[in-house]
Amino acid sequence: MEETKKCPFCGKEILAIAKKCKYCGKWMEEEHASKKQVPCPVCGEMIDSDTTICPHCKEDVSLQLKENAMPSAAIVVDKTKTEPDVPCGKPYKNPVFLGILAILAAFIVIRFLLSSRCYDDASETYSIFGIYLIPIYTNIVLDLMVVAACVLFMYIKKVKFSFGSLKSFLFDLWKCLKYWLSSLLRKLGSKQSQYVLTALLVLAIAVVGVTIMERNRIKQKERRELAIKKRLAEVADYEENAVKFKKDASIISIMSDIILKDYHDNWVSAIYDNNAVDVNGNKRSCGDFQKAVDWRIEYYSDLGCMDRLDSIESDMSDAFLKMDNLKRIPKKYSTLKESFETIRGKASEAVELCKSPTGNVTEFSATINELLTELTNAIDQTDIYIDSQDTDARVYVSTCLGY
Repeated sequence: MEETKKCPFCGKEILAIAKKCKYCGKWMEEEHASKKQVPCPVCGEMIDSDTTICPHCKEDVSLQLKENAMPSAAIVVDKTKTEPDVPCGKPYKNPVFLGILAILAAFIVIRFLLSSRCYDDASETYSIFGIYLIPIYTNIVLDLMVVAACVLFMYIKKVKFSFGSLKSFLFDLWKCLKYWLSSLLRKLGSKQSQYVLTALLVLAIAVVGVTIMERNRIKQKERRELAIKKRLAEVADYEENAVKFKKDASIISIMSDIILKDYHDNWVSAIYDNNAVDVNGNKRSCGDFQKAVDWRIEYYSDLGCMDRLDSIESDMSDAFLKMDNLKRIPKKYSTLKESFETIRGKASEAVELCKSPTGNVTEFSATINELLTELTNAIDQTDIYIDSQDTDARVYVSTCLGY
């Protein structure tokens, strides 16, 4: 039967050769009671300072421990305690490290989604729920937001920002990657396998990187070509609508000038000469200026001029809206918008006046002179960019009036 003795700490019977009590966990020999311990430079677990092979990661750490051996760096741990006072040094268990890593990952995902899903090639902007954002300013705002989020997170965790904290974060990131890679390599066993795997990983990363870069280059080239084609189509569409708009406006201007001046002449003739041209084009005795004007309104209505004016005005408005609804008006035509708005407004007034002349003869004369002058001037201002449609418009009006 083996000799026993009483534990001097708990009083229970233990083997005489025991170096540690199996009941209370106390060491029998003083040299084991307190030992210097340091984190493993590979896995971060606590090990004795004189350890050669880490019992956790099985790596040779003797050289690293000698290089890092400093009296202030050694941590004395009482082995009678069940848990060490220093927390685990694995970076993936550090909440600050994980939080900042999560913020950076979210930022990368957002930037990827913006460039791949929200980029509009035609306008060269980010399109988000119908809102168009300029990429360069949006990216700057996102960069500032991620910095602010990291600083705020460190403030909440009561970590003061400094170059030291940035260095610590980068070191933790490197240690984390190194730990994961070493864990993977340990499972392969031989050093030759580790070298082969490392080479394959580097090659795979290089191939993936080159493939992604080449794919992005091709995709960006296709996007640029598509954007150019779309832009050219928009410019052609704008010019087509601008020519149509200007032709319609010219027709309204010429036809209104003829009709309104005819109203005025018949109006004056009825007042001062007591005769006017009737609906059939015959001069008759008439002292009622209203009747004289109504005859000419009926005459032009029978020719279909009123219906044509309404239709042309509607087509002109449609062409104006198509130009105005473009996301980006061609730069050389940007100055035309104000003139086009003036043309549209004055043309509508002219059509309305042809259908329903108002005021006395003096006011009517001043109104049509001012209106037609402004309309003609606004049309002429656009000749520098859009070809004049005056000839085609006069041919159309002549056909309508039977000249």
